[in-house]
Amino acid sequence: MGNILITAPFDDENLKELKKVEDRGIKVFYESWTETGKLLLPYELVERIPKDDIEILVVEAEKIFENVLQVPQLKVLGVCRGNPVAVTDPIKATENGVLIINTPGRNASSVAELTIALMINLIRRIIISNNLVKNKKYDNQLQFEQYTKYRGFTLEDKKIGIIGLGAVGFEVAKRLQCFEPDLYIFDPYVAEEKIEKIKGKRVELETLMAESDIITIHAPVTKETIGMINKDMISLIKPTTYLINTARSDLVDEDALIDALINKKIAGLALDVYKKEPLSRRSPLLKLPSDLNVILTSHIGGATYNTIVNHSKMIVENIKLYLDGRVPKNVYNKDVLTKFNLK
Repeated sequence: MGNILITAPFDDENLKELKKVEDRGIKVFYESWTETGKLLLPYELVERIPKDDIEILVVEAEKIFENVLQVPQLKVLGVCRGNPVAVTDPIKATENGVLIINTPGRNASSVAELTIALMINLIRRIIISNNLVKNKKYDNQLQFEQYTKYRGFTLEDKKIGIIGLGAVGFEVAKRLQCFEPDLYIFDPYVAEEKIEKIKGKRVELETLMAESDIITIHAPVTKETIGMINKDMISLIKPTTYLINTARSDLVDEDALIDALINKKIAGLALDVYKKEPLSRRSPLLKLPSDLNVILTSHIGGATYNTIVNHSKMIVENIKLYLDGRVPKNVYNKDVLTKFNLK
């Protein structure tokens, strides 16, 4: 049995649990990129895997290309993501007999709660108000304007459109229940029972875009969803509507969104993801007029300790099953199991 290399961040408790396998002669190399400040390049992994006899590799931020998958010592690749986007070609993993373990739902609660926070910040103009006070503009005139120009609204009875009712979208919908909004759901693949659980209404995307007071995006990136929120879809949005994207920038025409915001075709915008990250200093998003209701966060949707604990626990559980000769719970490329003698 080969060794284990982990470059993803793990919490202490689950790392300690995993290191128990060292009693079986399996060495665990823990080199979290958040501690080393370094991502291993493909050629470094190609050299490292045979050097330290790595049978199980666990990553979060590294990109895994085919040359890494071709190293014969590598048998299991753990990817600390809901969708193993770190692997450039999962089919090549199967062809090379590498079993991919992913961590679905690891950051669902974290992203959902950020989404709710952005939602409330937008509709109550919290950040705008904060900046006015800190910039010493909270005077008698502003005291009057807060009841007119800066007036917000509550979520009660508002139409909130959720695009994608996967792990994150469902958690957003669950947390919105106490606010008693009307939930519009666009997800062609979700079961009706799941929509009923959150008291939602299934609608077409065009209906959701045209009728929602708040739109929040939680769809995965697939061939079908790339660019789904295009210029035509954005043109359907009411000028009083707010849009939030904590999913992926590939889903939205960012330029069309900026244009709609500048021309007052939408009321506000909150983004945690961008077509280029980190944002260039020349990004038009950083040049928007200060009076626009815009919140830009630095891709912090999953940046909670809970996310690390969740993916650590899932990976450790799956590795232990594999080492015991059993099929892990979260196998992404199930076709590869024919190449393993697992029960």
